[in-house]
Amino acid sequence: MSYYTRTGDYGQTRIIGGHVYDKSHIRIDSYGKVDSLNALLGYTISQLQSGKLKHYVPELVQIQQDLFDCGNDLAQINHERDYHIQEDHWQKLEKMIDSYTEILPPLEKFILPGGSPEASLIHLCRTMTRDVERKIVTLFQIKDSSINNQEVLRYINRLSDYFFVLGRLINYELNCKDIHYYNSKPVFRNGILKNKRNTENKS
Repeated sequence: MSYYTRTGDYGQTRIIGGHVYDKSHIRIDSYGKVDSLNALLGYTISQLQSGKLKHYVPELVQIQQDLFDCGNDLAQINHERDYHIQEDHWQKLEKMIDSYTEILPPLEKFILPGGSPEASLIHLCRTMTRDVERKIVTLFQIKDSSINNQEVLRYINRLSDYFFVLGRLINYELNCKDIHYYNSKPVFRNGILKNKRNTENKS
């Protein structure tokens, strides 16, 4: 088996359906960013799979599977195969977010990425997820004949929220306090963001 094909030596690649794209195209960049996120998540899992946080590994491994499916869906332009990511994928994330939020103390101010090393890795996953989201939004805004799976965008958006809550939960389990942003006024009420214009600072 050969691991190189030489087909990309001139800066192009072939996606599902045989369509040829320059490797600089936003579609290729989008699922490439998903792959980068998946790699970071894989490293994060390797740091959690022993010790008291290993119970999170199965759900994180499932997210890796989902991310691979996101890349698959982004690599086709006309629904030439059945999409993998469906509504139930991001709904499962919502259920986990809700259940974890019930465990955590209310959040009143913005927090900074950090705390324990494990939570810091989760926050890295969160910020990269936001980067992926921006790439996908840019892709979906292109006015052409392409058909895109909107559920991928919903899944990625929910995934960043999941990582935010999980990062807090890991610090909580490790008795490591969240790092508050010094200049933050109280912006949450009962854990809910009061000013929607500040959402991006949280996420």
